[in-house]
Amino acid sequence: MTSSVQPLLEHLDACGPARYWAGDRTLARAWGECDRGDWLLWLAARLGVDRRLVVRAAAECARPALRYAPAGEERPRIAIETALAWCDGRATIEEVREASAAAAWAAR
Repeated sequence: MTSSVQPLLEHLDACGPARYWAGDRTLARAWGECDRGDWLLWLAARLGVDRRLVVRAAAECARPALRYAPAGEERPRIAIETALAWCDGRATIEEVREASAAAAWAAR
């Protein structure tokens, strides 16, 4: 029998709701059944998945939400595209930070 993911989540100091949801699931089952992308991205980052892969996944998860941005508001799209450019080595981390800050202002 494969073991529960609980010890790993406790070791990584996962939030209570995630640990409760995981219950006695195995890591593979929890990964396959979890509908919380933020939890999966957190776990991938904590498990040491390459940061660029995690950022790319987060950007691709965020892309569908662009339809909720007001017409003419380009800062969220630019932030996503800048993050993806960083993943490909075409943007600096400072450019990512600037685009992220602009998108955060747009959200206000």
